[in-house]
Amino acid sequence: MEEVLSNLAHDATSNKVKTVRDACISATDGLFISRNGTRKFHPHELREKCFLPLKLALESRSSKLSLHAINGLQKLISDDRFRSENEEDPESQLPVQFLSAVASTPSLADEVQVEVMKLLLIITCSASCEVHGEYLIKLAEICIETYTRAHQMATKTACRATLTQMLSSVCHRLQDSLASHVTSKNSSSDSKMVKHTNLLSTDYAKLLSQDVVLLLKHFCFRLTAGPGVPVQGGQAIPLYLEAILVMLSSLSTALQQASGRLSNVVDCLQCSATAAGRSGGDLVPCA
Repeated sequence: MEEVLSNLAHDATSNKVKTVRDACISATDGLFISRNGTRKFHPHELREKCFLPLKLALESRSSKLSLHAINGLQKLISDDRFRSENEEDPESQLPVQFLSAVASTPSLADEVQVEVMKLLLIITCSASCEVHGEYLIKLAEICIETYTRAHQMATKTACRATLTQMLSSVCHRLQDSLASHVTSKNSSSDSKMVKHTNLLSTDYAKLLSQDVVLLLKHFCFRLTAGPGVPVQGGQAIPLYLEAILVMLSSLSTALQQASGRLSNVVDCLQCSATAAGRSGGDLVPCA
């Protein structure tokens, strides 16, 4: 990581990117102090120091500095010094800090966008770096907005692949959590099969279920909110529809029936689809 920061600072010679150079120096100092034991930094503090110059480098729109930033992001997510568990503050978690660092992705060059999508895929599909709640929506919207603003088909393909894989991963984690819970219940008692109403009885399953519902409701809202909410000139509509299809096809019928909120969202989606067919293809909200 130190080498990446050194190279980035070396190439950040213009006065316009002085903040990049200063941030590199600050991050390098932090790593040095931590390595020599002068002061013990928590992993999330080191990440914050190192993410800042990478974020500024991406926002500079310089192809050379962006390349250093991508290399730095790759190093950061694979270096054990930056790994931590059970961060209480969501803003201090690695995936959330990463999302903040790459927020400018939709406005970057196509070749940089592709590399960011690869890294987002690694982050979202990692068993040790889970993203939940509103941050899942932010991640999805980065993929979708980048898709609509990308110029090259390869970039659009990368955005779609990252989005669909992320959504599938969320749904499969929920399915696996429920399967593990059912197996445990069946092996620990002689009772009959666990009823569907008990499928979401674990805290982790409830959290994942909330994520699924939140995402589906968001996609539904984006499709049915009308002209007051822009959907990137219509380019994003097929991607929102594909996102919904990917999620529903990844969830078992039993699970859809188990969660009342999920069932309501599915009904709303079906309502929208039916109304769209009757109105000549225009998506309208449920009554």
